[in-house]
Amino acid sequence: MNVLSILLSFAPWIVFGFIAGQSLIRLELAMLVALAITLLLSYKQLKKGYVLTWVTLLFFVFSFVAVALMKNFWVASHMGVLSYATLAAVTWGSMLAGQPWTLQYAKEEVDRSLWQNRSFIHANQVITGAWGIVFFIDLAMNYYKLNHHFAQEWIFEVVGWVLILAGMGFTMIYTDRSRKRRLQQEQAAHGTASPSAAPAQSSPK
Repeated sequence: MNVLSILLSFAPWIVFGFIAGQSLIRLELAMLVALAITLLLSYKQLKKGYVLTWVTLLFFVFSFVAVALMKNFWVASHMGVLSYATLAAVTWGSMLAGQPWTLQYAKEEVDRSLWQNRSFIHANQVITGAWGIVFFIDLAMNYYKLNHHFAQEWIFEVVGWVLILAGMGFTMIYTDRSRKRRLQQEQAAHGTASPSAAPAQSSPK
């Protein structure tokens, strides 16, 4: 799994989360920066049709048009919920379609002959599912924060970033373990397929 490519895909969301604040000006600025980062850092991914990257681009285009141009304050006040709802939807949607979005990144590092391998696909289903859980929890926290007054809102922010870091860590660890398991299986298969020793010839009488 090319974790660096995934990090680049998440970069617009991460930067958006840092810049966006309580003011409308900061929110609009955050959207513009997120759009610029998507186009500059993920241009190759857009050309290759990476699902997560395209969803990121379309989301921030929609958000900027709705908030900055149309002055839709409902969208502005629900940006946290809408962000994680979008990420959760593309994650679970890609899994239901049988094409978890992490597959596109994982294929960058493995031979084409493994793209249809069951263990390879299963590993990406697990990793994508883990991200789906992360996004769902973040979505639930943002929905709760939107509908309840909570003095220590910073706790939600900290937990949200911890979950993202946990998702990255899980992706790296599980990818490494899956790679080692696949190599062990290949070595075992080659060992069983090795030709047996030739039968000993009987000595001449």
